[in-house]
Amino acid sequence: SVAMAYMESPVPPRRRATRAVTCSSVLMLSLLLLAYCQASSPSSAIRGGCTSSRGGGMLGFGTSSAGRKGVAIPKQLFSRRLFAKSCGGNVQRTRLSPRDVAFNGKKKDEDDTDPITRFFTNIFGQEARDDPEPLGLKRATVEEFPDLWPPTQELGEALPDDPPEVKIFRPYLKQTILEKQPLLLAYDADIDGWSNKAFRTAMDGSYAAVLIGETDSGTRFGAYNPAGWLGYGDFRECISAFLFTWVDGDTSKQAVKLPKIGGASMAVLDQAGMGPQWGPDGLRINLDTKEAISRLGSYYQRMPGGGTTMFQKEDGNRAGVRSIKIYVARELSDSAKSYEPKFTQWS
Repeated sequence: SVAMAYMESPVPPRRRATRAVTCSSVLMLSLLLLAYCQASSPSSAIRGGCTSSRGGGMLGFGTSSAGRKGVAIPKQLFSRRLFAKSCGGNVQRTRLSPRDVAFNGKKKDEDDTDPITRFFTNIFGQEARDDPEPLGLKRATVEEFPDLWPPTQELGEALPDDPPEVKIFRPYLKQTILEKQPLLLAYDADIDGWSNKAFRTAMDGSYAAVLIGETDSGTRFGAYNPAGWLGYGDFRECISAFLFTWVDGDTSKQAVKLPKIGGASMAVLDQAGMGPQWGPDGLRINLDTKEAISRLGSYYQRMPGGGTTMFQKEDGNRAGVRSIKIYVARELSDSAKSYEPKFTQWS
């Protein structure tokens, strides 16, 4: 009504086109809002509304309730007086049927439905929602795109041809793009050089990688980078990135796996001329000084018991390192082969 009144008010000829577009946009947004409210508002879940001796009326959105039985309305929605008045004073309360869904009687499968899914279902129907390729758009699956999902605590299995060191950390790569990929040693600080420059020379332009290291006090630790390194100063968003550690160095035990927390932002800091880094303070390695810093809790999950370092207590948040190795896939996956950098990444 506001949009129509605004449309009919006097306006200079040169502004009529702008006003028409504005009013059309307002009407379209109103229709979308109406559809959204019908799909997600509590009143839309009350089928049949309430009946009265005069045929009854509907509270909220929905169809006419004439000829239907009344249903119980939760107290938190309407007061008894308002409800009785709107129903002509003849309030009928019946038990909710499985199809009559309200706040106090939702179906289990609808409790987990988010507003966007309900909105999509209301517009396109249940058939489109159940279609694996609705409107020709293929859904992403965890099997095809594992790095779009947070890390799992489940353990995988080593491949038959894995070297002994790879067999140690291979189980923790489950639900990653490297889970089934034969791995190749791409960087070894003892061979390629203990410097950030040597690391950048070997790793810039790489894809997904896993780092494995050891501190001077014997802690074995590692980190998974699903995005690789480019050296363009990017703060990579990777929800599947994680750290792992054997604090006492005993790799026969299960490692502690520390996933990214607080969303995907700043999971990996890919800064030119710097060493590998996960989050601003999750794990930062300076190969020039052979030192690693770890502060957990802000970007990566804390240790069991609330510890804020993945190293031993005597090391605290800062430890010297004596071994750093990085493994990548021996062959690029299909998604990596077809990857095209963003326009801001072209050199």
